[in-house]
Amino acid sequence: LAGPFLAADVFTRYTRATGVEAMFGTGMHFTQNYVVTTARRLGVQPEDLREQAADQVQRTFNALGIRNDSFGCVDDRFVKMVVTFYDRLLSQGLIRLKSVEYPYSPATGQFLTDAYVRGTCPFCLAEASAGMCETCSHYIPAGELLDFKSTLDPNDPVELRSVDVLVFPVEEYRSRLVEYFAERRQKKEIAGLAGVSRSL
Repeated sequence: LAGPFLAADVFTRYTRATGVEAMFGTGMHFTQNYVVTTARRLGVQPEDLREQAADQVQRTFNALGIRNDSFGCVDDRFVKMVVTFYDRLLSQGLIRLKSVEYPYSPATGQFLTDAYVRGTCPFCLAEASAGMCETCSHYIPAGELLDFKSTLDPNDPVELRSVDVLVFPVEEYRSRLVEYFAERRQKKEIAGLAGVSRSL
């Protein structure tokens, strides 16, 4: 609540109080493997956890008087939208195959991404999973975690292996992205990543 939801509710109320039309739309997505690892830790099925979490969030909103104009969850329409979006990028040559190193479990034949691998953030040295570090907000490719281990089985020997994945060449669009973020207010951590000074 102290993160995105309460802040969005306060900002929406403030915006409306100043006479500006505003809508507060939010929701939950369940496509990350954090759902799988959390469900395993709690001893429940991922789908059951998904439904329970969505219900808990909406009941919490109601209890605290947080009102949003829409609350959505991932469904077939969302999945189709994402696939269509990436197909369009791929057809235009805007995303490309690149060889990237990922932690790999020879025992399971599985590359470990996001919540499936945990180690030390190479930027702030805090404990972190792959993806965005929850301490410093830097993005951490799975293969760049220090002292990484599988969260599925910490005793499973894991090694780095290369695999071809689709990537978006962000560096080619640096000037346009910096210009875009410079015109918008955002958290200082995100502003820092974009190399701009304008922050909340």
